[in-house]
Amino acid sequence: MATTNDPAGVDVAQMTRAQRAALPISADVARALAEQHGVCIRPPAMRRINTSTGRIEVVPVACGSTREDQCRPCADKARRLRMAQCRQGWHLQDEPVTDRAAPSEDHTALMATRAAPSSCGVCRAVHRGPDASTISGLGCWGIGTRRKLERGPKATKRPYPLRGRIRCGYCGRRMEGTPRQERTYYRCTSRSLAPGSPVLDDHPKNVYLPERAVLALVNAWIGDLFDNEHRAATVEQLAAADSSTSDNARMEQTRNKLLDTEKRLRRLQPTTGDRGWREFSGSRRCAQQDRTGTAGSPR
Repeated sequence: MATTNDPAGVDVAQMTRAQRAALPISADVARALAEQHGVCIRPPAMRRINTSTGRIEVVPVACGSTREDQCRPCADKARRLRMAQCRQGWHLQDEPVTDRAAPSEDHTALMATRAAPSSCGVCRAVHRGPDASTISGLGCWGIGTRRKLERGPKATKRPYPLRGRIRCGYCGRRMEGTPRQERTYYRCTSRSLAPGSPVLDDHPKNVYLPERAVLALVNAWIGDLFDNEHRAATVEQLAAADSSTSDNARMEQTRNKLLDTEKRLRRLQPTTGDRGWREFSGSRRCAQQDRTGTAGSPR
């Protein structure tokens, strides 16, 4: 088949199927044309926004590769640029060497303090046995801030009805909700435990509890509480719990009022006259009467 530089000279309709299959594809033609004109063959498209008019344009930017097998025009441009920089003295005769200072006594003392078992809560747990304050405290080299004994609340997009109400039978921590294959589970992972904790000896790698099994039991229990046989007893227990809560809040408010009155009396007793003393004494007696009445009120 004769070749010609005139695009109109190639008559595809007169070619056979084998001849058409042997023609170069458009991507190869575009790559060869870009290399011929020294243009990047794989420019990433970047969006340019005019802050004055708000007009958005998509601008191709050269990739800037220095490897010829990836982009020959950009690699050739980088090679010529480096040659020009070397001619202008943009290079060093010797490799830079960083002279580090010798460790001082303060550095060695700080390192020894950090390496001591008594300076770290996790190290104390490993050498002496952990306690509650040690496990929940900071860990060695700052890793304990994430790996603590108890999990904190975390914002989630998926609702979990039993969130914060299920605890692991091995470590006693709250289990976290997680979806798996369109089902909801509550899990506890051993990797989130504090290093050196004795719970790690018996704790499995992952503990999963299906939410569906727990909700079935909870719904049955709630149904038993509010059926015709147990409804009256449940209402009485709820009313008693509400009244005890309000009484405790009222007792706490009265106690705080009495303490504040006594503090003011002790502070103002040397400077106040008989009138001021009688006024504050009356306030104290009223607070004590309120406290006595609240404590003796029937529930």
